[in-house]
Amino acid sequence: KIETPTLPAYKAGRVYVAEVLKNMVAMNPAIIGGSADVASSCGGHWPEIQGHFLPPAFAEKVPGASYSGRYIHFGVREHACLAILNGISSSSCLIPYCTLFTVFYQYGLPAIRMASISKFPVLYIGTHDSIDLGEDGPTHQPVELLPQLRAMPNLLVIRPGCVEEIVGAFQVFAAQYTDKQSISLYVDPKTVVRRPVFVMTSRGELGLPYKGNTGIKGTEGLWRGAYVLHDCVDEVPTGLVPPSGKGVPRAHHVTLPDIVLIGSGQDLALVMKTKEILLQWSKTFNERLRASFDGFPHVATSAAPAVLKVRIVSMPCWELFDEQDQEYQDNVLCSKYQKILRIYVEKAATKNTGHDKYAHMSVLMPSYGLSGKAADVERKLEFTPEFIAAKVWSSWMDRGRILPQAGDEADRGFSSWVSHLGRRAGSH
Repeated sequence: KIETPTLPAYKAGRVYVAEVLKNMVAMNPAIIGGSADVASSCGGHWPEIQGHFLPPAFAEKVPGASYSGRYIHFGVREHACLAILNGISSSSCLIPYCTLFTVFYQYGLPAIRMASISKFPVLYIGTHDSIDLGEDGPTHQPVELLPQLRAMPNLLVIRPGCVEEIVGAFQVFAAQYTDKQSISLYVDPKTVVRRPVFVMTSRGELGLPYKGNTGIKGTEGLWRGAYVLHDCVDEVPTGLVPPSGKGVPRAHHVTLPDIVLIGSGQDLALVMKTKEILLQWSKTFNERLRASFDGFPHVATSAAPAVLKVRIVSMPCWELFDEQDQEYQDNVLCSKYQKILRIYVEKAATKNTGHDKYAHMSVLMPSYGLSGKAADVERKLEFTPEFIAAKVWSSWMDRGRILPQAGDEADRGFSSWVSHLGRRAGSH
């Protein structure tokens, strides 16, 4: 059983992952892995638990060196590292893992592809997952790798947004060895029993600015790929409270949101902070609007304008979410309602990489990253709560031209663009 480690809030994502992995390694002697010379930054090596997989002749220089060691020093050989893990998975009862900077997995993509084709249950852990890793700059900022991995069949790509979701990701991986699974929704004609799992996390702090109000724990919601973390009302219907175990019930909501904000990883905290700003702006806007009508008849008895209703959806794993039934997906994203605007925020991915399947609009990386301190880079590339809130607010005011309507046709030039000019905010 993997439990949430006792750690202070707002630690780096790589610290949380390393702590959970350490618990797994200590409990299961079948787990063996290594890193391509970056274990000190990514975590993944505990000599007192694993020792060193080295010839006994090295014991004088490296205490614990023996062929019974469970940590392999791969050196700077990313492709060889991942290919060797495939061999371990295919020919033994051992459970292989690897920890690397996320961007360095690009050197070993062919080996990951082979693991996905062969359904080898290899655990990949990628840290330093977006633009917040510091002065190393765009060469180390993997803004395009997340979509590349998501495009691989049979590969689970999980980008947790909090420590509970990290624990859930490891539970999903471990369940492949303890539970009988049959994923029939995959295109692959062969039944998927096991598959590789890629857990992607951050160099910087990982945590939520406030608690969710739906009663769904991250460890439970992750099994569904996406779940409602914070709804637009605090009075949560009883249908949202999950039972014990990993299952999450289908949600039945009385109050529908105006906007659904979707995020993963560090961006989950970003959209939650964005929601706070949007609610404050909405309240201020309504107060000023109402004040402008002071002195008009019936103003005192008229209902106050409604505050913007925003739902926060955590979507750590596309593949698991796509495997859920359509009713659950519709309930989480409110995709059956044409008047609800859905916006996806993710600074670890570039545009035109599939987000339009879940959202009307996406705030993604427009280019490669920049060299500089994380806060400065995020401000320059407009990934702060204030910038995101401004983009969401602008999209909401202009939603008449964003949301699809009956009779819409493909954009074929100036004529189809002009046909949208008659739509104004609130017209629908």
